[in-house]
Amino acid sequence: MHESFWNQLLATSGVEWLGTLTGITGVWLTIRERAAAWPILIVCYCCYVFIALDAKLYAMMLSQGIFIVISAYGWYEWVAGKSEDGDRLKIAHTPRPKLILAIIVMIAGTAGFGSLLSSYTDSAHAYLDGFATVCAFVAQWMLARKYIETWICWVLSDIIFIGIFMVQGYWMSVFLFFVFICLALRGWRLWKRTITQSSSAALSSQLSALSSQLSALSPQLSALKSPPHPSALTPQPSPLKSPPQPSALLQMKRIVITGAESTGKSTLAKALSDYYAEPCSGEFVRSYVNSHQRELKHSDLEPIATGQLALEDAELEQAQRLIFHDTNILSSMIYAQVYFDTAIKWLNHRFLERDYSLYLLCMPDIPWQADEGQRESPAARDDLHIHFKHQLDRRQLPYVEIHGSKQVRIIQAVRAIDAIL
Repeated sequence: MHESFWNQLLATSGVEWLGTLTGITGVWLTIRERAAAWPILIVCYCCYVFIALDAKLYAMMLSQGIFIVISAYGWYEWVAGKSEDGDRLKIAHTPRPKLILAIIVMIAGTAGFGSLLSSYTDSAHAYLDGFATVCAFVAQWMLARKYIETWICWVLSDIIFIGIFMVQGYWMSVFLFFVFICLALRGWRLWKRTITQSSSAALSSQLSALSSQLSALSPQLSALKSPPHPSALTPQPSPLKSPPQPSALLQMKRIVITGAESTGKSTLAKALSDYYAEPCSGEFVRSYVNSHQRELKHSDLEPIATGQLALEDAELEQAQRLIFHDTNILSSMIYAQVYFDTAIKWLNHRFLERDYSLYLLCMPDIPWQADEGQRESPAARDDLHIHFKHQLDRRQLPYVEIHGSKQVRIIQAVRAIDAIL
């Protein structure tokens, strides 16, 4: 088997070698958003017209001709095309209506191609050939429009073609399509990063425009005694406050900044407390760990939960219309379940008695920072985030996901809070 593999590899035709080199180069250039990828890919597809004909993969042969046409279209789109908003074509997610249509085309196309190839040709793998081909059509169209889902479609198609080429003995093509899969996964990661960065940049641009508008309206805003814009967040001394009256307690908004370790909760909580000039209860477990200087045990769970409740109640006396909680007893419940596989019986009852108005779920999209005795690892953070989100969904608690840079997170939080005031 090993000897046969190398014999067939050495016997690889020049056309297949050319298709391999141009294919890898073309895909690598598309990942980098280089328009020069398209003419190189056209050469690759011409090579595979001959390869598919020799392998009796007629749907694949037809597809290569269609790919040449789509590549010409993609070349034009990348040079002069426009996105749905009329701007320069940029990497984006496939709009939902087009994504649904693409899925329907893949299902119907596979059935149609497979039936035709099975009935009227001697295709060696009719339905697999048909599915891989239709999937590749969709992927090529998505690539021409810079839709990130193109990489998912390419992976599906390439996996099928690897199996077909192995049976046919085209080992250089097996190698090529394996490289394609690796490149597609790389493309997905890079394009996903680009989308995230573009979203943050767009939001920052909107915030700058909003800041300019607010500056122009500053006299009117001052007359209305509006709070300062979030971009001007600076700690201000809080005026002396009288304890809230019973009627005010009923209207008090409790905002919980929650999430896994090292997700910027304390930073966001302090910024919001300064901005609204309202109190913020701290995270009791942090001071508890610092004072005990040892690994937590099951017997620590109830003291921590009791301390957290006391912190929340103490700060409540200083609040007027808002109070912020840098985590709350929901965190105690989650950590007890995750690390000790247990539940504090009385704590769920106390939790249900409290009316938390909004949760700000901090996403694990910022660099993880070590904190000995307090934090575990980036992997543990990701796992805990899943538990937090699951509990918020399961309990149907109102929450907003907070992500991005510090300034972006503050703006997102302020918008969410102002919406419930």
